[in-house]
Amino acid sequence: MCISLDRYVAVCTPPMYKTNITTKRVTFMVVFSWVYAAIISVPPIFGWGKYKFIPHLQMCALEWFSTSYRHFLGVTFYMTSGVIIFCYYQIYKPASKFNAHHLRRNAQAQKIKKECKAAKTISVVIGVFTLAGFHMFVFG
Repeated sequence: MCISLDRYVAVCTPPMYKTNITTKRVTFMVVFSWVYAAIISVPPIFGWGKYKFIPHLQMCALEWFSTSYRHFLGVTFYMTSGVIIFCYYQIYKPASKFNAHHLRRNAQAQKIKKECKAAKTISVVIGVFTLAGFHMFVFG
């Protein structure tokens, strides 16, 4: 989610990037990412949901019998996915307005084109991740 917010600021407001994305804000985003991950993954340790060992795979996995925890994970998953989808949609809107002639002449447009290419790559990865996780929350 933080990467998509960073790309959103870089592409949609390039002159403001250096003033908006400061070391303090990047540090906050990194700490937020770790806290968010802990909030999502720690509750089964304290009894909300449960991790179960699967012997034939030699791994632990979340048991999906706790309906409230499954709903909590679904809301956090879709909330994060919504922010990411919004950011990339906002990135593609201005990117689609540039034509090839304009991109050749303007250095700023070249930078936006490069950022859009990176955004496309990341959006494909995020899209596959979202589709891969979708079945867990729908079919439990």
